[in-house]
Amino acid sequence: MDICAINHMKDLIIRKGFVIAVALASSATVFAGNSPFGAKTNTFASIGGYGYVERSDGGDFSKKASSALNESGSFGSCANSAYGNLATGTLGAFAASERSRPFNWMSNEAQATIWDIVILKANGNNLSNIPLQFELDGSAEGNGRVDFSVSFYDIDNSVYLVNRSEFGVKDKLKYDSTIDADLAPLVERHFRVNMSIRAKADIYQNDVANSSTADYLNTLHFRWDLPKGVEFSSSSGVFNPEAITPTPVPEPISLATLGVGFLTFRLCRRRKSR
Repeated sequence: MDICAINHMKDLIIRKGFVIAVALASSATVFAGNSPFGAKTNTFASIGGYGYVERSDGGDFSKKASSALNESGSFGSCANSAYGNLATGTLGAFAASERSRPFNWMSNEAQATIWDIVILKANGNNLSNIPLQFELDGSAEGNGRVDFSVSFYDIDNSVYLVNRSEFGVKDKLKYDSTIDADLAPLVERHFRVNMSIRAKADIYQNDVANSSTADYLNTLHFRWDLPKGVEFSSSSGVFNPEAITPTPVPEPISLATLGVGFLTFRLCRRRKSR
């Protein structure tokens, strides 16, 4: 492939990356399409102008999705994967690149998105504050990095209660927020949850390092603490994120405690028999 063809493919990849970045920063409605819920993943890689691959999985009305690819050639190798699961409110993305020849360039990324409409209803008094938490867990090396976007949109009042995007993240991140849901008794309120993540592992021609990794497969989690008396449902019928504050589990009764109880029981029976 001549230098003009390679430069042309570079321009295509740069444009593609720009489009995805704009999508991450855009509103949930624009990014998610017209369906009330869905899960979608995309992966692609280009090795020195060769081996360009793209794959999509899931989409509107999907409840989970996953994609993966593994490409190699004389210039090097790329591997990536992504998943999204509405039932757990989690996303993950991974990308790793390694070149076998200096001065070659590689572009590698994986992206996942989930979205759903959540209906909340208070059975008792007026309730407002609901704690939310978004946690990003992973690490990156070389030019590896991750972009993510999270939002919680009040459909009834047409306002974002949470709308945050981060680009070029290379470490862990936790974002805590409290939303004013303004829940009146027995009145249903509608909210749209949208989460997106993109892992990138690029290698540029003049880089000293010959590898790049962005490992965020066990990564973007949505959690909340719903107040007592609040019921919720979702358009997907499966959205059920974890609680921020875990429910305490009673400690198991020790063998010593059981032994003392058994002896007490035997003594009581002996006294009654006398």
